[in-house]
Amino acid sequence: MSESDDFDRIFEEMISMTERLLNGNMAGSSIIAKPERLQRDELMVGDDSLTYILEAPGYEKDELGVSVSSCDISVRGRDLETKKTFPVSVDPSSAKIGYNNGVLSVRVRRRK
Repeated sequence: MSESDDFDRIFEEMISMTERLLNGNMAGSSIIAKPERLQRDELMVGDDSLTYILEAPGYEKDELGVSVSSCDISVRGRDLETKKTFPVSVDPSSAKIGYNNGVLSVRVRRRK
């Protein structure tokens, strides 16, 4: 199994866990996600990629505009506008965007 396969598996597990948290389906967890809470985001930096996660419940995928440049990411929606600067340069053409159960995920490869 390659490092890329490992990263993809970990990434998918992280998305799955986030979805379960947002839906209140974590066995034994006392965390209950409420759709009306404020949007939160996180940027995770890996060896060869960055992953941006944004909690944005209540949107449809086509209602969110995502723009990735070599140095930052911007997300816009009805009443949402956020921008995050990357700590390293990335390849914007490598961006993979997903939106599931109120969670936006954007994975982009670091420039070498």
